[in-house]
Amino acid sequence: MFYFIYSQALFILKVFFLTMFFFFLFAEFQEIENTKTNLNDIYEIEEGEVNYIQIPAILLESTLCEKNGKDCLEDGVWLKYFDLYKKNFLFTGHNFHLYPLRAGVFYNLEDVETGDHVYVYFDSKIFVFEIYDFFVTNRYNTGIEDFNHQEKTLRIYTCYPPWGNRDRFVVEGRYVNLF
Repeated sequence: MFYFIYSQALFILKVFFLTMFFFFLFAEFQEIENTKTNLNDIYEIEEGEVNYIQIPAILLESTLCEKNGKDCLEDGVWLKYFDLYKKNFLFTGHNFHLYPLRAGVFYNLEDVETGDHVYVYFDSKIFVFEIYDFFVTNRYNTGIEDFNHQEKTLRIYTCYPPWGNRDRFVVEGRYVNLF
């Protein structure tokens, strides 16, 4: 009898938490839909602004955090590595946050397509990259942070699958222009 009551209580708790999870997930995406901006506004850049990244295909615009580690991941996009001479950039960010439950800056990164552009406003210059590859790799693969022999490369990665962290989703782009 105790086991039956215990299993029923666990079932009720699971249903409650799943309901709350989907409620918050839906609410977050509704908020994102309601705050989409006109893409023409995204391209207006003025001198003296902070460094940031734009991916118009997924309506992303975020300032770049250049601090170290978890603080940056909570703030948005972490500029983990850059080399202005070689024009290499490495960015990372969450696809979700657990506390409080909400979508992360790269929640829809997997929606990018080959040929989409990424704009990096850095050091009063605009670097334009074109996405040419994206793939999923093991979360322990540290090779995604290796730029030893590459030039003019953009790499962005986040946890995968969405709302999980088992693997990493990696997007790569090649440099096409500097404004």
